Amino acid sequence: MFAPALVDPDIRDYIRPSIPQAHWRERIGILMPQRRDKWWSIENAGQAAAVGAEIAVSVEEYGLAPLAKIPDIAALRRIWETGASPGLSDYQRRRYLERLTASSQD
Repeated sequence: MFAPALVDPDIRDYIRPSIPQAHWRERIGILMPQRRDKWWSIENAGQAAAVGAEIAVSVEEYGLAPLAKIPDIAALRRIWETGASPGLSDYQRRRYLERLTASSQD
């Protein structure tokens, strides 16, 4: 999830969001029941098609519901206020919370 409100207004129109710039990111394997990173091996076109289908199902089953729980910046803020920072360092989490607090006081 990328929250434009957390990007410096001077560069907001020029930035193209990427995974490292996302404000919430979680690896699909961590969202799956095993709660560990998952890597798929592909050796041929048939395996690629099967793995692609498996990844699509995994995203539908395990990825969409957690993402739906973060419909806006307020929900993201609530997650960060608990001390959780999925895909971010604690430093990044604190920095974003400070930015949100500062912008709400303006």
